[in-house]
Amino acid sequence: RQDDQVKIRGHRVEIGEVEVALVDLPGIKQAVVVAHAGATGSPQLVAYLVATPGTEPAVSAVRQALAERLPDYMLPSAFVWLPELPKTTSGKVDKKALPAPERKRPTLGVPFRQPTAGAEQHVAQLWAELLQLDEIGADDNFFELGGNSLLAQKTVATLHKRHHYAVPITKLYQFPT
Repeated sequence: RQDDQVKIRGHRVEIGEVEVALVDLPGIKQAVVVAHAGATGSPQLVAYLVATPGTEPAVSAVRQALAERLPDYMLPSAFVWLPELPKTTSGKVDKKALPAPERKRPTLGVPFRQPTAGAEQHVAQLWAELLQLDEIGADDNFFELGGNSLLAQKTVATLHKRHHYAVPITKLYQFPT
């Protein structure tokens, strides 16, 4: 079906393929993926997940396991945990009833640590702006927060423009925290 295909960063993505990969991961009982307008206005994938009873894997663990199975452009930018997926009267998942992804820092594998002054604070403020998140910790991984190659490029350009930091984009991939 046409509505199960979406173009993400120039690549055609079969949403069902992402959903199957998510449900294959341990700790995930159900998954629905939808495209939402991201910070830049271009579509980004959001995964709505129901955990297997008694578990709720960290977003970083889910993202890392998914990255081993799917290319970067197929990775959801946000993960939303729900107790159950909303259903229509016919028993299908009601995608229109899914909540908008919260713009708060997701549960990651590292505890929150406040950025210190200087460059660390500048980077955290910029990432919060680009990723539309309420806070960014000093040890948070840009890509686990929903960052991608386009936002990485925007990070480098904006840091140079605002703060005159000359950071090669390769450094962001090498040191994503």
